[in-house]
Amino acid sequence: MAASALRVDYVLTAAVSLTAGVEAIASDFPALWPHRITQALFFLLLITLLNLRGLQETGTLMSIPVYTFLIAFFLMLGAGAWKAVTVGQQSLALAAPPASASLTVVLVLHAIATGCTALTGIESISHGVAAFKPPVADNAGKTLLVMAALMALLFAGSMGLIQYLAVIPGPQETVLSALARTVLGHGWAYYLVQTTTLLVLAVAANTSFGGFPRVGAILAKEGFLPRQLTSLGDRLVFANGVIFLSLVAAFLIVVFGGQSHALIPLFAVGAFLAFTLCQAGMVLHGWKTRWPHWQLKAVLNALGCITTGVAVLIIAVTKFLEGAWIKLIIIPALVIAFMKIHSHYAEVGRQLSLSGLPPSLKPVRLSRLVIPVGGCTEA
Repeated sequence: MAASALRVDYVLTAAVSLTAGVEAIASDFPALWPHRITQALFFLLLITLLNLRGLQETGTLMSIPVYTFLIAFFLMLGAGAWKAVTVGQQSLALAAPPASASLTVVLVLHAIATGCTALTGIESISHGVAAFKPPVADNAGKTLLVMAALMALLFAGSMGLIQYLAVIPGPQETVLSALARTVLGHGWAYYLVQTTTLLVLAVAANTSFGGFPRVGAILAKEGFLPRQLTSLGDRLVFANGVIFLSLVAAFLIVVFGGQSHALIPLFAVGAFLAFTLCQAGMVLHGWKTRWPHWQLKAVLNALGCITTGVAVLIIAVTKFLEGAWIKLIIIPALVIAFMKIHSHYAEVGRQLSLSGLPPSLKPVRLSRLVIPVGGCTEA
């Protein structure tokens, strides 16, 4: 189930990031707004080709858009803080359109579900721990703390300025574009913020091309996906996984009309389901291994499991009609598909074992799992 949630979320990360990035640049040039699908597919094709050439290993190149975005965005927040001091607070009640619904518990839960999606993406550090320099766990933990601090500053600063300056986006504009326009005008600084936003979202989409093929290769090695997904290309990348991810992401971009808001409800359910399963697994792991201070860590993991589990329920209920129902069907369907593929390989292994083939082609037993070697998959 965790693998199913991760597989779907990697696809949606690519689709959501690219559509959101295209929306950011289309906010600068309204004439591009009707052509968001074409633009998103173009960037998807570009990232796919670069990854087939081994781009996901070029960490320095990927860091340039991230640092540029952070510098540009923090400078914008600083300029916004200065404008807030000099201009004063604006009336949001006068600028915003009239309320279309009363404030209810359901509406609050709906807002929480929408806000929870802003916390997704932090799992990319956990998935890439092996890429850090030794000591890998300490460096990954420090990176996660820095990322959390940056997220808090960016989110609090943006929301504070949007409320204080009464920023209201136009019909074909993102709210961050409206904030940048209000603070910086339509000069070069505004276009710099929007361009770096597109680039950092492209980097976010690129993280899927590192994680999706790797998870697929692990599943294929254990016999839950076709063994072709374990094949490395001449650039030492899982080319089949990269191509499959690109095709599915392109399908979602086209079906949902290149709208990031339509894709986000699908994205949040699987992400928080994976978080919940991860935290529950760590509680069980601590109980079995009894590492030092495991009680405190188990309590923290249990608290995280409950928190993300509640988020899953809220998102599934409040976003059900907005597309979350699709995710609730896809994840169980993938689980069934994984089990069917595994049963197929087990049956083929049993037939090979009974056929009197040489020992090199017979299945080997690993723990309780029989994985055929040679003609079917690697052990």
